[in-house]
Amino acid sequence: MTSFFTQIRTQFKRRPAYQKWLFWLVSVYLLFCAILGGLIPAIAKQQLPQQLGEILGRQVIVQDIHINPFTTELTVTGFAINEQSDDAQFVSFDRLYANLQVWQSLRLMVHSVGRCRVRTA
Repeated sequence: MTSFFTQIRTQFKRRPAYQKWLFWLVSVYLLFCAILGGLIPAIAKQQLPQQLGEILGRQVIVQDIHINPFTTELTVTGFAINEQSDDAQFVSFDRLYANLQVWQSLRLMVHSVGRCRVRTA
């Protein structure tokens, strides 16, 4: 008796080439969405205050970072940079929204932002 995974692999090999390509294309796209929508914001939320704080010599606070991989929208909420000497805020905003133009960036080989909005308290 063959194992479950061996049966699946055998059935997959019997599929037409276009179905195999479609399977791998969808798999790569879903992996891209999971990394862009889940992993990158979590790492950025953890590393951005630390790295930026070291560069500026100030305390940096980031409440949340959200990336929508389907619409390529970036939202940063609760961002603040404090003064060097005390806890007074040097720069802050409640929400930063940016609509990233991925296809235009790839075509022109430059970073392109379609719309950017900053909301303060």
